[in-house]
Amino acid sequence: MSYVRSSSGRKTPYEKKYSRKNKEQEEWVLEKTALDSAAEEVSDISVILEQLEARSEEGRLCALRNLIRTARNIKDKEKSLQTLQDNQKLITEFLIYFIRSSPSVALLAFDALEVLALIYGLDEEFLSAVLKPVSDIALTTGPKILEIEQQQVVGAALRTLGTICFFCCDDNDTIVDIIHDIDGVICVEPKNASQPVVAAALGAWELIHTFTDFSDEYYARMTSSIWSHLKSSKSDVDTRIAAGRALAFSFSRISEPGDTILDHREWIADSERLQDVINECAFGTSHPKHDRSKEQPIFKDLASYMLDGEELKTETMTINGIKVVFESWKILTRLTNVRRILESGLQQHLLSNSILPDILNYEVPVKEERRRKSAADKKYQRRLATLADKEKSLRKSGPSRKEQDY
Repeated sequence: MSYVRSSSGRKTPYEKKYSRKNKEQEEWVLEKTALDSAAEEVSDISVILEQLEARSEEGRLCALRNLIRTARNIKDKEKSLQTLQDNQKLITEFLIYFIRSSPSVALLAFDALEVLALIYGLDEEFLSAVLKPVSDIALTTGPKILEIEQQQVVGAALRTLGTICFFCCDDNDTIVDIIHDIDGVICVEPKNASQPVVAAALGAWELIHTFTDFSDEYYARMTSSIWSHLKSSKSDVDTRIAAGRALAFSFSRISEPGDTILDHREWIADSERLQDVINECAFGTSHPKHDRSKEQPIFKDLASYMLDGEELKTETMTINGIKVVFESWKILTRLTNVRRILESGLQQHLLSNSILPDILNYEVPVKEERRRKSAADKKYQRRLATLADKEKSLRKSGPSRKEQDY
C-alpha cells in the first residue's frame, strides 16, 4: 500500500487515518477544557452560556448547576437580574433542548426552569416558549409503565408546570386547562398511579389553587380523590405528604378557627378513618424508619390543626435584620414552594425579587443605618453611664457618713 499522496490530490489511507485521529484529539481537548471550566463555580452568565454548549453529559450537568446557583444566589441584584432578562431567549432554548435529554440532565433543566419562572414572572415570551414543551412531558400517558428515572422526569415536569402556571400565567383559560390536566393525573386510581408523578401533581395542585376560587362541588370531588391516595397502601412517603398537605389546604377553605374534621363530617364521609390515618402518619410506627423521620414532623402539625382544632402555626423569618411573620395556609404553601425552588438563595430573593412581596404578602423591610459614633460620643456615653451607676448606688446605700455629719 502506498503512503505517497496520489497524483489526483486525494488523501491516502495513511493521511485519512491520522487526520481523523488529530481531529478527534483536538475535539477531546476542547471538550475537556470546557468541562474543567464548567466544574468551577461560575457566576458570569456569558461564561455559563458557553458552558451550556458542552456536548458531554458531565459538561451540561456542571453548566446547569452553575446556572441554577447563579439564578438562586443573586449578589448584584440589578446587574444579575438584568443579565438574566437580556439572555432569556437563549437560556430558554438551551433548557427546552435539555428537558428532552437524559434523565439526570432533564431533572436539572426543570429545576432551572422553575427558578427562571420565579424571576421572569409574567413574561409572555418565556411562557409561550416553555409551556407546550413542559406540558408535553408532564402529561405523558401511562407513566407507571416507564422506568423510575423517567417517572421522576415526568414528576419534575408536573412540578415545573405548576410553578409556571402560578408565577407566569394570568390567562384564565390557560390556567383552567392546566388545572384540568393536573386533575386528570390526581384522579387516577392509586393502584394504577405512578408515585413520583402523583406526588408532584398534588404539590402543583395545592400551589395553583392558592390563587383560584372554584366551586365547593369541585373541591368536594377533588378531596375524595386526594383522600384515596392518602389512605392507599400503595402510596409512598412523598405521595402521603403531598396528599396530607392538599387535604389540609382543602380543609382550610371550609373551616373556621378551632374547627376539627369531626365538625365537618360531610367534608369526608369516613372522618374516623381519616383521623386514624393522620395519627398513624404522625405518631405511628408501621411505616419504615426513614419514612417516619420525613413525614412525622409534617403530619404532627396537620394533626394539631385538623384533629385538635389548634391555630395554624405561623412562620417567622428574619429579613434584613427585621422579623417578618407569614401566616395562613395559603401563604405558607407559597412560602414552602418558594423555599424549595430557591433553597439557599431565599434570603436574597426576598429582598431583591419584586414578585415575592405580593405573592407572600409582606413588605420588604428597610433596615435603618446606624450612625457610627465618634470617640467623643463614646466617651460622653461612658460618662453618663458612670454617673447613672453612682446615682443608683447612692439610692441603695443612702448618704455617706461624711454627708450625714454635714
